[in-house]
Amino acid sequence: IGNSLSSIILIGSVMEGILLGVVLKYPDTFNKCNSAPIDNITQKVKKFNNWTLNDFINSAYELRIINEDVKKFSHVVREFRNYIHPYQQLQSQFRPTKDTALICLQVLKALISQLEEYTNKSSIK
Repeated sequence: IGNSLSSIILIGSVMEGILLGVVLKYPDTFNKCNSAPIDNITQKVKKFNNWTLNDFINSAYELRIINEDVKKFSHVVREFRNYIHPYQQLQSQFRPTKDTALICLQVLKALISQLEEYTNKSSIK
């Protein structure tokens, strides 16, 4: 399971990095969406370095950058990626197979495809 779990963790991290790149390209758009996380103390939108993968996925979906299917599957990859915490992985006995890692990779590919479509349309304007 080591390679499969490692692959899933990396796929989740790549998803987060790519989504961050899109957020940084369109900061005003993301800061104005309802899904943008709010800091409890300042009551302002959090700085992007404090957003989670969950925040990125939900905001991209709200802005219609990704479709519902990719949103839902991305959340599954995010949940699997959270098994980076050894105790959580041991407690749940999560033992992903190569097939599970390949499914996660396919979700990443779908996410990239939809993000690319959005950025291509946005750069035409």
